[in-house]
Amino acid sequence: MQRPNSASASLLLAFALSSCLFILTLAQKQPNGGTDLGGGIVTKTNVEHFAKISLDAEEMFTLTQSSSYNDASNIYLAGKNSIQYDRSGNALPNKRSLSSLSTGAADGKFDGEVPFVFQMYGLAGGAGHTYENYESFAMYADAFVNDALKEQKDALGPEAAVALNVWMYAAHVLTIAVEDCALESSGVNLDIIGRDEALGGSADALEIFIAFWIGYNQAPGSDDGSSPYAMAERAATLFGTSGPNGEAKANTAIKSLFNEAQQVLSFPNACRSGSDTVGQLWGILHRTVSQMQVPLVQQLIDALVREDQDRISLYAKAVVPQMSSCAASTYRRLKEDLLDRTYDPTKFVDVLGDLQSSYDCLGFSCDDVGAYKTDRVAQCAELPINFPMAEYSPTSHVHLHSKIDLDVNAIKALLSFDSDESWAAAKDIYMYGKNSEIYRKSPESDPYTVRSLQSLATSALRKKSPWYTFFEDYHQDPNYADGIIMDVFEGRGKWGNAAREQRAEMLTKTIQYQVLYMTLLAEAADAEADCRSGDKNDNIGGAHSWDEVAAFYIGSLEGTTRGGSNDFSDGQLQWNLANKRSTQFNTQVPEGYALVNSEIEDDLYAGKGELDAYACDSLAKTIKRIERNLIVPM
Repeated sequence: MQRPNSASASLLLAFALSSCLFILTLAQKQPNGGTDLGGGIVTKTNVEHFAKISLDAEEMFTLTQSSSYNDASNIYLAGKNSIQYDRSGNALPNKRSLSSLSTGAADGKFDGEVPFVFQMYGLAGGAGHTYENYESFAMYADAFVNDALKEQKDALGPEAAVALNVWMYAAHVLTIAVEDCALESSGVNLDIIGRDEALGGSADALEIFIAFWIGYNQAPGSDDGSSPYAMAERAATLFGTSGPNGEAKANTAIKSLFNEAQQVLSFPNACRSGSDTVGQLWGILHRTVSQMQVPLVQQLIDALVREDQDRISLYAKAVVPQMSSCAASTYRRLKEDLLDRTYDPTKFVDVLGDLQSSYDCLGFSCDDVGAYKTDRVAQCAELPINFPMAEYSPTSHVHLHSKIDLDVNAIKALLSFDSDESWAAAKDIYMYGKNSEIYRKSPESDPYTVRSLQSLATSALRKKSPWYTFFEDYHQDPNYADGIIMDVFEGRGKWGNAAREQRAEMLTKTIQYQVLYMTLLAEAADAEADCRSGDKNDNIGGAHSWDEVAAFYIGSLEGTTRGGSNDFSDGQLQWNLANKRSTQFNTQVPEGYALVNSEIEDDLYAGKGELDAYACDSLAKTIKRIERNLIVPM
């Protein structure tokens, strides 16, 4: 037999060694038992290998500090510390990488997930259509990190990998927890079909989420680490938002919400048909994502103050696209100032004002963000109880009512994508709600609930309006609007062959001008009933009946000034419709907004005084005038 030459021998030896290593890798089993992630978070399943992705970021930080950018890039692309396992618990040859957390977006992994959809929607300038048109946008995080490493911009690359890649992937896994629960509640066996890396259902996905957020070997309350948790700790130090235990309030809130979700999933009937688990998890998902955004906003403000253009670019890319779910005019200004051009420091006050005005829409408060370095940038003021809506000043907690327009806005954005997944998310927002929290006098003890558009469409309160009977008789359906909406979502009957554009228009217009129109009529009738019973605050949370009428007519997106927003793309309710139609029919007041809105606002003030004085007959006449004027723009 001919002996192999030295080169052949080396190749054979290398092949043998690699084969042995591959076999040994496959033989390595996933450890059993839970993982202590620190700070009181102990998972039931082993999630250490997920948490160890933070070690890759940590090594990248170290390597970039010594200018070893190629080595940092290799870890970013190929992974090093985070082992992947198959469904049987066998280790796979390829490691999980920070790059792979982002690149899966191009393959549709995140399609229909609300945080990702708004990221795409916002990066594209507030437009939808198809995900295929967004391949370059879908790779936003991976492209940013690769460019930072290629251009050797110190630690910008690993910092972006945490703020962009890990952040969005954590939101993705958290969304999977809700989606898995929805699948289980509909009778799907996840042990058979599996679901990405969350193979065991909702509880496993939830624990994987918290592993990605906290990272490996992270000390509670410490900013020494390379995970989103550590990023939040560094931000909290800058803004004075650490709690009594020394931990960032955002991290404490995220951990508390994780524990709340675990408790929801611990009930015997969790994720079973007929349970309300999905709705509860849906609310926890969105509150968690809101708190996840806090450190990103803090880091953006820090970069703006320091005029660090690279980090302005990084954190603006993380924050600004999410604001496409808020007032369109504010989002467009921020996109222009922070994403489309180099930041101009002379615009700091305007940019900061736009950012701060969006906190409420994104689901967190001025107190959550805090004051930058105590006195460098003051903490913004929380919204007062009389926060105006198009100059109408309520005297009770109805701002939360008015935020129902954010649900409408979100549904319109999701429906703009030609994607079954995005349409399913729009349906979830319609059914479960997202933004319009029901007022809690004691947030510490009262349960968190939200009003949904579906709850308004099926509310018994509608029966108080004499107009409801006409609609019920005409449609031969007590829940006529909800029936239409669900038929369109499900593609039933005549909607089965309708184009998406036609179905989207039917959905949004039915929500805006059937559901919310009848809600307005019902609230006005309820206000008169409260007047005649002698209790103007006979409502959930003690809200003033007439304030509720104003909230559902104007909404939260019109701003505070008389006439509402000058940008007619902001508002989503009937106030906005009236302003749009007034430009077409030349029925505006000199200030440039609808004459009918001016008349209705006068009647809102008149009705408020009449209800306060219990002048019920006069209130009834005011309601009649409003009812007539509501029809004008339609």
